[in-house]
Amino acid sequence: MTELRKNYIIGPSGNIANVNLVTNELEVAHRGLCEVYEGRYFTHTASDSDLDTDATLERLIITPDTTRWSHLFGSIVGASHTRLTIFEDCTHTSGVQQNVVNNNRNSVNVPGTIVTLSNNDNSDGNLIFTVEFGAATNKVIGGGQSRSDGSEWILKQNSTYLFRITSLADDNVVSLILAWYERIDNA
Repeated sequence: MTELRKNYIIGPSGNIANVNLVTNELEVAHRGLCEVYEGRYFTHTASDSDLDTDATLERLIITPDTTRWSHLFGSIVGASHTRLTIFEDCTHTSGVQQNVVNNNRNSVNVPGTIVTLSNNDNSDGNLIFTVEFGAATNKVIGGGQSRSDGSEWILKQNSTYLFRITSLADDNVVSLILAWYERIDNA
């Protein structure tokens, strides 16, 4: 089924065809790009330039209890040996709410999904993803990155996720980039 919205045509694959109203040409774009245009694409970034061995950088992702679901993409970078673990249905209480920006800087839309620090005080929840990358052996250090290109996570509504980056080497430089769009799903 094809949906018409403004001057966009959204096909069943989720790709967008933009009808250029001046030239009447069809311009094809990925769904995420349309979500940026519509002001429903958001980003949160965090980093630590000196994460010690076994120290962590953590964020809670709290989804709203609505049918506007979060379609999440992530990128994690570590200069040395690093582990990423993601837990679903985490019961940590939330700490300080973190900054999230709308990728369409002209939009006033705010996300329903909230990003906070974790008080790390209850159950981590159910482990749903883990990956290690980088190396540190005999002072020879090699960095790495985990990026879920092509792996879009549609987060469960009314749930809390824990994203934990653990340094497995001393003086590690790590970064977390979370990007998502929110749209009503009919699943």
